[in-house]
Amino acid sequence: MKYPNLFIAGAAKCGTTSLYNYLKEHPQIFGPELKEPRFLAIEYMNMSNKGMWMKMAIKDEKSYIKLYEMGDGLKYRMDGSPLYLSYPRVATKIKKISDDSKVIISIRNPVDRIISSYNMKWNMGHVDTNFKDYFYKRKNRELSNRGARYYYNGIKNMYDSLGRDRVHIMVFEEWTKNTLKALSDVHEFLGLEHIPPSNSDKTYYSNKQLVKSRTIRHIQRGRIAKLIYPLLSRKMINYGKRMLCTKNTYTSNIIPDELKAEILDHYMVDIEKTEDLTGLDLSAWKSIY
Repeated sequence: MKYPNLFIAGAAKCGTTSLYNYLKEHPQIFGPELKEPRFLAIEYMNMSNKGMWMKMAIKDEKSYIKLYEMGDGLKYRMDGSPLYLSYPRVATKIKKISDDSKVIISIRNPVDRIISSYNMKWNMGHVDTNFKDYFYKRKNRELSNRGARYYYNGIKNMYDSLGRDRVHIMVFEEWTKNTLKALSDVHEFLGLEHIPPSNSDKTYYSNKQLVKSRTIRHIQRGRIAKLIYPLLSRKMINYGKRMLCTKNTYTSNIIPDELKAEILDHYMVDIEKTEDLTGLDLSAWKSIY
């Protein structure tokens, strides 16, 4: 059985969609059309997510392995589920299914990351609160969950389970400035010949061109939608999302500096702990100016 052995395990809104598409261009890396099977975190999703999100995940081992059949014979088969960084037992699962597994983690200034996450969820109709309320709710959830969604805990779990030599950390603000150099470093980490992808000048947005109108947003969050989602297949859900979206109307919310400073204060300890753990210089993240 051919399990995946290369994981883009984090973090969400840190360029993982672009990175996945760049890496799958390499002739020794296979990436299925479904970038985020989320199978290794299914136990957590069963506890916290219903409806559409569960539909979009692979829920059984046989289907998970089948995704990678076409990668048989290649050096790497890639799972691009960034939520893996958030859940502690995923690292041990990666180690268990493949002794030669390697993990890539992209991290981003947490202030910019949470704003980007909110903008995406707002445009896709997944949230209907203002940003301040969204941040406070997320902050409380993170604090009650012992920092599950912070960088330090996720990276340390990967280091402890796999060893530092099998985990490659990328800083979003740096690798997006010089993508070809960053991909060369990734290929070296993977023990592959550096073959620049033809699409390295393209930025991939997983949802940016699929934006719902206010009316559709309210319909999607209503009771009828919550009843219908569990009855639909993944293919039908994707088709419905495309049909109900208005393209090229993406809205970016303007966040005041005082709120950005509050967000930074919330994440400062994690930034400093991540610096100490990885040896990376994250000083650029420590100011909102």
